Amino acid sequence: MSPEVSILILAAGASKRMQKLKQLLPWGDQSLIEHVIKTAISSKATNCHLLLGANKEEIRSKIKGLAVDVIENDEWEKGMGKGIAKGVQFILEKERPDAILIMLCDQPLIDSDYINQLKESFIENIAIIKIVGTRYKSKIGVPAIFSSSLFHELQRLDDIEGASKLIADNALHCISIDPQGKERDMDTWDDYINMRPE
Repeated sequence: MSPEVSILILAAGASKRMQKLKQLLPWGDQSLIEHVIKTAISSKATNCHLLLGANKEEIRSKIKGLAVDVIENDEWEKGMGKGIAKGVQFILEKERPDAILIMLCDQPLIDSDYINQLKESFIENIAIIKIVGTRYKSKIGVPAIFSSSLFHELQRLDDIEGASKLIADNALHCISIDPQGKERDMDTWDDYINMRPE
């Protein structure tokens, strides 16, 4: 049986740098958040979960009918680490995956093929690694798959940096995948204009 990998999409932020509700910006014929959820659902992952915080009711109204569990994070202002901890705790109360893949709502170039590539690498190396992450110029980051051996540490995160320190601390048990440009995130309006589909 193939290892079960659940997905946690982080979408709780207030988009302060964008100064617009990033999650609901148009992306083709749908919103950005719909695009990201559908990408996750169409991958070979087991279940999909969405962490919301700021503007949660407005975002919820746009994703009705999609096969995603919504997790509400009322402490979203405390940072990404706190959100990851809450999301992982929610997932583990409902299911027992072999790993959790954490991804962001503002990396719209990440596609289901890339998610599947991360999962396949995790399966191939499951006996020797704890993390399969995305390779950046100077670090390894998300999207990243964390094995069950790190679930306790994920639930203890409470800083604004998210899981970056946890990844660095486990560098000897981590492998990375070259995303070939798919890792670009969308922080500003100029980013959106340059990245949005024609």
